Parts: sequence; C-alpha cells; structure tokens
Amino acid sequence: MARRSWTPRVLFYSSEGTTVGRGTAIGDIITRAGGVNAGALAGLTGHAPLSLEGLVAVNPDVMLLGDYHFPRPTIHSDFLNHPAVRGLEARRASRIYEGWRRSSAGSIPGSSRRKATAMGRRRRLPLAGLLVALLVGAGLLGLLVGPAPIPVSRTLGILLAQGGLTSAEAPPSEVVIVTRVRLPRVLLAAVVGASLALAGAVMQGVFRNPLADPGVLGVSAGGALGAVMAIYLGLGFAGFLTTPLMAFLGAAASCLAIVAMGVARRAFLLPTLLLAGMAVNALFASLISSTIIFTQSVETFREILFWLMGGLDSRSWAHLGVVAIPAGAGALATLAFARDLNVLTLDDDEARGLGVAPERTRIVLLLLASLITGLAVSISGIIGFVGLMVPHLLRLVVGPDHRTLLPACLLGGATFLILADVASRVVLQPVEIRVGITTSVLGAPFFLFLLWRQGGQRGSYL
Repeated sequence: MARRSWTPRVLFYSSEGTTVGRGTAIGDIITRAGGVNAGALAGLTGHAPLSLEGLVAVNPDVMLLGDYHFPRPTIHSDFLNHPAVRGLEARRASRIYEGWRRSSAGSIPGSSRRKATAMGRRRRLPLAGLLVALLVGAGLLGLLVGPAPIPVSRTLGILLAQGGLTSAEAPPSEVVIVTRVRLPRVLLAAVVGASLALAGAVMQGVFRNPLADPGVLGVSAGGALGAVMAIYLGLGFAGFLTTPLMAFLGAAASCLAIVAMGVARRAFLLPTLLLAGMAVNALFASLISSTIIFTQSVETFREILFWLMGGLDSRSWAHLGVVAIPAGAGALATLAFARDLNVLTLDDDEARGLGVAPERTRIVLLLLASLITGLAVSISGIIGFVGLMVPHLLRLVVGPDHRTLLPACLLGGATFLILADVASRVVLQPVEIRVGITTSVLGAPFFLFLLWRQGGQRGSYL
C-alpha cells in the first residue's frame, strides 16, 4: 500500500497575536516548503490579527512562534498552557517551534536564546581565528617573498628593529625594500582587498544577486574614467595624489548620479538600478576607449594601460595614509548595517514589519559600498573579481548571516589580494604581472562556474 503524503497546516504566530496570510514572504516560504499556510486557509491577507478562537478553528498541525521586532519579546508560557491551545494538534504532537527550535515543554525558557547565541559565538571563534591566522600568514609571505632575495631571518630582524624590539643590522638597501616597498604594499593590498570584498558582499545582499560586484553601479568605470582623464590631461604635475583624487571623484559621481535618479523618480527598483549601472559602465567604457585612441604619447598610453590593469606597485606610505582612514570608517559604518542587510533579503513589506525602511537602507548601503570601492579603485586601479569571489566563497563557509559574513569578507578579501599580489610578483620574476590580471585569471573561470551553477534557477538574478 502506497504511503500517503502529509501536507501539514502551518501557522506562523507572533507574540502580538498576528499571523501571516496570502501575499507574504513567510507564507510563500511555508508553501514552497510543502506545507499549507493556515493563515491563508483562514481567509487572511497580509499580516493580520488572529484571535484565540480563530486559532482553535484553524487547528494547525505545526506552529512557528516568531516575532517582528528585535530584540524579540518572550511569548509567555500562559499562552502555550492555555487549555484551548493545549488541545491543538500542534501542541499535542509537540510541533511548536520558536526560531526553528522545538518547544517541547510548551514553555520557552528565558535563557534558551542566550544559550543559542553563546553557542553561535563559540562556533564563530575558531573560524575567526583561522581567518586572522591566514591573514597574518599571507602578510608575512608578502614581506618575505619578492624579486630581491632577502633571507627570512634578516627580514624578520628588520621588522623587529623598526619596532624597537631588537638592534639587528642589515644592509640599507634591504631595509628600504622591506620597510618602504614591501610593507606598505602588503598593507595597501590588505586595505584594497578588504574594501572590495566588503563592498561586493553588500552589493550582493542589496541586489539579492550572487553575481553582483562592487562595479555594478558603474563605480569602477567612473573611477577609471577620472584617472584616465587625469593622466591624459597631464595633471600629475599637481601632485602624486592627483590621479587617485580624480579617480575617486569619478567613482563618487557615477554612484551619486544613479542613486539620485532612483530617488528623483521615487522608484528605487533594483532591476532599474542594475540596468542603469550597465548603461553607465558602457558609456564610461566608450569614453575611456575614445581617450586612449586620441592619446599620442607612448608614455601616456602605457600609463593609462597600466592603471586600467590594476596594480599596487609604486605605492608608498603616503598612498596608504590617504586611503586607510576613510576606508576604515566606511567599513565600520557598513558593519553597523549588517542586521538591516539581513532584513533586506526579505520582501519589502516584511522588512517594514521588522522596523527597517528598505528604500532608505538601500541608499545608505549603496553609498557606503560605493565610497569604499571608490577609495580602493582610486589607489589600485581596476582589480576585478575580488568582490565577486570572496563573498561567494565565504558565504558557503560562514553562511548568509551578514553579521558574520561582512567581518569575514574583510579578513578574507585582505588575505586573497595579498596572496594574488605575491603571485603577481614571483610567477615571472623579476618581471611583475599586474595584480588585476592575476585576479581576472582566477575570477573569470569562477564567474563562468557561477553562471553554469545558477543558470538553471529562474529568477536567480533579478
């Protein structure tokens, strides 16, 4: 005899006495998971109150006890121990859950949530330690490896001497290489990699698109256009930071133009922003190509080409000082929105129910992501695929919770770009490969893999 499939009546019930009916994200999740939304069976639409009598009439097979606010108010045990509730099928079969955790006793201890949080923190600590260790190891590798053969012991001695911990002596040329060439380059690679990975994670979260990257709004193209114009017009005489400044202004102008368009139309639609970003990228690419065509100086042409390839060579402590502080401030501000970014993965109505204004939050997050992307691009040039690969890979390891994912992207992005820069220096030494070429060689196959993996899922991107 064939076994009959069971389709449970599932009811999401909040401590405020409301449930979800038709046209809600939670209701859709219940249906797609193979259940029947009991709120919809009761004829409710949206978020609607459900009385105790209505709850008994629905008699759900499964109850999900949740809440719309943070921190969640406790659902009192008096409710679960009410005689009418104790007669429900979900109560008799012990199928009452809070936060996807079974409530077998019918009452929810006040300390259980704190215990779950502590367990989550204990699980995250080893991962955080591993990421920090990888970052430190990559940084040391970046200091030890290069075209100039400097022994490991002498490199470490130079670093300790700079910190005043030892008085070891080394040839002046080696001191210059370690302290003025390799060390600022490694630190700058960490800042740029962390910024691009963090911005990529934010863009993927805001657009709900695993293929989004920091340049989706034309920020990288705007930065490239600003830098190319500075090089073409010969503005380098004004100072070595002129090109980075023009690059940052171009990146900021690109982002502000697209965001302003969405605000002016009062229709901050994600597909519209993506299409606008594609148009801006195409426009700026054509302007860059036109500028290159009209460039007659071979040196100017080479400088433009090298900048567009992305690289960290010839960068000094002055470059690091300009970009590190604002990028750090932008990263801290972005981390403060990690919980809101989680909420944005829901439907806009659900987000409003959780106390988050989706349009305003998206604008702030896009501006922050564009800020740190513009800062990174202004110093390093265009370095692709960091903001695509690192968040996606770390999401497979740490999960989709942005409260964990964003800090992990900071560490993982810094580690990745340091290692990519090391590979660029040593693969064909003494000749250096531009680090943008290295990341593209790694990122292009990864991008194609994502397209192949996600291509069969309708609605995966918009």
